Amino acid sequence: MFNATGGQVRSGTDAVELLGAFRTGVVAADGRTLAPMGAPNTLLLRACGPGLATIDVVTGDPWHAPGSAQLRITVQPADPKGGE
Repeated sequence: MFNATGGQVRSGTDAVELLGAFRTGVVAADGRTLAPMGAPNTLLLRACGPGLATIDVVTGDPWHAPGSAQLRITVQPADPKGGE
């Protein structure tokens, strides 16, 4: 999870999946979902399997001052013994 307004998986879709860009919301006492207006503020990724991935992350206000960064992510297989 990144604080970002958007993103794209450039390579390594076997290692990571982009689940989407989301906006923070809250659940009201009566069960309604309340969400503020504006651009998304969270980018959610899921590790799918071992490998390397390259993602573009877009930050800042997407309409006035967007910025971007390219990140390389390494997904390692889980240790079956639970160690590091």
